[in-house]
Amino acid sequence: LHSTTSTKYHQYTRPAGHPPLVEVLAERYGGHLSRDINAYSEVAITVGATQALYLSLMTILKPGDEVLMFDPFFELYGKQISLTGAVQRFVKLGGRAATPEDPWAVDIKALKEAITNKTRILILNSPHNPTGKVFTLSEMKAIADIVRQYPNIVVISDEVYKYSIYQPDEAGDFTVQGHYHFARLPDMYDRTITLSSCGKTFSVTGWQVGWMIGPERYIAPVQAMLPCVQFCASTPVQQAVASALSIADQPYKDYQSFYEWQRHQFLSKRHELEEGLQSVGIEPLPSRGGIFVMGRLPAWKLSAYHESLAEPYDWKLCRQMIENYGVAAIPASSFFSSSTDDNPMARFAFCKMDKTMSAATNRFKSKGLTT
Repeated sequence: LHSTTSTKYHQYTRPAGHPPLVEVLAERYGGHLSRDINAYSEVAITVGATQALYLSLMTILKPGDEVLMFDPFFELYGKQISLTGAVQRFVKLGGRAATPEDPWAVDIKALKEAITNKTRILILNSPHNPTGKVFTLSEMKAIADIVRQYPNIVVISDEVYKYSIYQPDEAGDFTVQGHYHFARLPDMYDRTITLSSCGKTFSVTGWQVGWMIGPERYIAPVQAMLPCVQFCASTPVQQAVASALSIADQPYKDYQSFYEWQRHQFLSKRHELEEGLQSVGIEPLPSRGGIFVMGRLPAWKLSAYHESLAEPYDWKLCRQMIENYGVAAIPASSFFSSSTDDNPMARFAFCKMDKTMSAATNRFKSKGLTT
């Protein structure tokens, strides 16, 4: 970003996306998806992936349509769907499909049963927020088989965490370790809007530059709306992202690329956090990617004040954790469509500075398990 200060890129740029950035993205996604991508009709730049999702929903849905989501889910999805007048439907991850290695496995039968003649959108998020689950190739192929049977369904594939797969079970596409682009599967490009952003990849969430890749019939309506909502995302930041995407592929700190270095960082931080959680009786659940750990919370003794609060059990436990250890987490019931009081969990983030991670784990370990 500093290198853009002495350039000409300080005025409005093209509303649908800064030309240098859409051209870089078209080239990159052409490689990811093994097809030619038109930079000016199949790419749109938005203010973060949040806006990309919102405009995708607004241009496709009408009141009464149904949107399928895997449960748990990033709570923003539900809030945005509500603004369109569409109806939320849920498919529980895990359940009868769960295994010790993958407690969040996809129940394909449940997915089939959840589809109706009103289903318009299926939201796919891999790596998954909040669980860190990485959808397997077999799961994605099974999902694609279902989508082919329902020509009215559009898949929105949220892939903002794709470069954070640090323990892959499978190789992934040849362009990204451990990650499969859903739109790369046979027949799926024409049915899919792929969302991503720079914020999670480069730890610059304040830059707020996201993008969407897909067929012109889905991208054109969004491009038409963009001048009406903010005219354009920040020009100097878009220019910086275009440069960063190219630089990140180069060797970085004794690693083959920035992405490889980042994966090693995330894996190390996750291990450190897991040790701290286990020392106080929190069970980290398995995951392969993303920047979060989902942990099952122990039955800590609640203070009289926390016991008296009229809120879900996991909220009370998370407040008690702050009091006991000075460490905060997000109560996982925020991400579920139904109560989790019988299985309280919390989401912990490890995308933090080393000193912050060390302080948190030391607070856990120094006090140990409390009752």
